[in-house]
Amino acid sequence: MSEKAVAVILLGGPNKGTSYGFRPLSIDLPKPLFPVGGLPLLQQQIRTCKKAGCSEIFLLGFYPVEEMDKFIKTTGRKEDVSLRYLFEFEPLSTSGGLFHFRDQIQKNLKEDGTIFFMNCDVCSLFPLEKLEKVHKKGGKHSTVLCVNSEMESSKQYGNIFIKNNEESGIVEHYVEKPENCVTSTISCGIYAFSTSIFDVLKAIYKQTSSHGPISLERDVFPALCASEELFGLLSNSPFVQIKSAASAISASSLFLLGMKNLSTGDNIIGEVFIHPTATVDSGAKLGPNVTIGAGAIVEKGTRIKNAIVLEDCHIQEHTLIMDSVI
Repeated sequence: MSEKAVAVILLGGPNKGTSYGFRPLSIDLPKPLFPVGGLPLLQQQIRTCKKAGCSEIFLLGFYPVEEMDKFIKTTGRKEDVSLRYLFEFEPLSTSGGLFHFRDQIQKNLKEDGTIFFMNCDVCSLFPLEKLEKVHKKGGKHSTVLCVNSEMESSKQYGNIFIKNNEESGIVEHYVEKPENCVTSTISCGIYAFSTSIFDVLKAIYKQTSSHGPISLERDVFPALCASEELFGLLSNSPFVQIKSAASAISASSLFLLGMKNLSTGDNIIGEVFIHPTATVDSGAKLGPNVTIGAGAIVEKGTRIKNAIVLEDCHIQEHTLIMDSVI
């Protein structure tokens, strides 16, 4: 059956710079599988893609297959979605894997279908359905989801100028992580592509004398801007990129806001997720923004807020935990 949309989630790998920045949390657990909002980050993104109509999702990266295999099998069944891991035998940057695996990615996709492409460490209640609608209306090779940021922090992201400062429109200028503040409009690392993007990538690879990896952000998007083939959509949805333990806590808060069946009770304040296998004493007070992992034990008199308690942790009585990952 032909698909109207598929998704590609870029995982990176254990040697990627952002994974180093996430240490020690990523030493024993691949960063995409770190729990935010009570579920692995990657599973949160898979749910969002499925909601947008994707029944086929490709996971692109160079984490060892054995580290991802169990998650892929169990999550595929649980979420009723086709998950395929496209393993890069060497890091191919942000466009290399997309181009290398182009046949598999578009095999079941309609000619006028949409490819959602996103980095695994971006967390947002991103409006993929609206992104697809704007992308179709714009009729360009690619559409970038954007948000407004503080000027100083915008230097850490791709900076975007949308024509006439409209909510959506042609991107006139794109620069990746500039040395000086350029604009407060930044890329979320979430894109919509038409299948025509593969022709663009093929042309760029042919023109490049070096056979090294080619970056979407540094090589492809500036070329699309030059030919007015890059569209932008400005969103007001909250956005966090997971680069540290602190940002993981902020991301967890985002996902908890959109979740159903959260914990309730006299000892619960605000949004709190407690795994069914965890044990929490009724004399412990939790919240807001707290997740308790599988098999964890929380004893009486404990106060926890704005924190992630990982699986199998034992929090002894009368402990105070704030703004932490345990």
